[in-house]
Amino acid sequence: MSTSITTALTIIGSFGAASTAQIVSHILTQKRENKKYLKECLQNLYSPNIFKLIDYISLHARNYSPLSNDVYNTEKLFQEALNSISDNLKYADAELINVYQENRSIMVDIEHDYEDDDEFEELLDDYELTYRIEFANLFFSQYIEINQKLNSSSTSINEKLLAPYFFTHFYLLVKDCYPYQIESAEIFEMYDLIQGMLFQKNNFLKSIKQLRREIHIVMNTSAYKDQQRVTEAFVSAYQFLYELLYEFYIFSPERTNNWKKTLDENLPSNRPMKKS
Repeated sequence: MSTSITTALTIIGSFGAASTAQIVSHILTQKRENKKYLKECLQNLYSPNIFKLIDYISLHARNYSPLSNDVYNTEKLFQEALNSISDNLKYADAELINVYQENRSIMVDIEHDYEDDDEFEELLDDYELTYRIEFANLFFSQYIEINQKLNSSSTSINEKLLAPYFFTHFYLLVKDCYPYQIESAEIFEMYDLIQGMLFQKNNFLKSIKQLRREIHIVMNTSAYKDQQRVTEAFVSAYQFLYELLYEFYIFSPERTNNWKKTLDENLPSNRPMKKS
């Protein structure tokens, strides 16, 4: 009886060791495959287009800057980015594909009647431009996330990406808090002040990402039923926008006062409504 138990335990132990080895091997293989896939995504989808979208945001902002008299044709940059991304959509996830399709649909609708790039750009309304900012924001976020997973971040690229990436969050936060009151042009005018602010060491990027994440949760999930949480999320967002005024003031008191006036005049008096 004792011998039978010993034999059984030996057999079970052997099977257990073999199973454990198979599991470990499978995990390691899967990890290598995932890493390989992320590298392919980075090489084929993100790296070839990251600078196109960085330039699109920064040059589009210069078109609204009171400090610049130059006009840049940013439409070609965005079209080039979309065309390049369309050739590599197999490396995009569902979320990026959905936002890409929205932007492609908008572009096709307008191109049907207008061929001049300058005229095309003027036809973009706030709603359509916001889709572009959402697309750039998501693309930037995923680019950063993949680099972090691969431990392949480039300091030079991160420095160039910081202002455009923060700005997309800033733009979308303003649109969350003031969905109809503040126009895109007014937000883009703040871009150079944001650049100056970000030269200093701070946690503004982390803060604005957390604020937008919370707003997304309370406006798009069952958390919306918690009206106190909704109110707190938006109050925190408004406070953050006003906190930035001090940072902007260092670089331009006059423009900061104008921006404060814009915020004051358009501050919603009612509790935020759920997005449709």
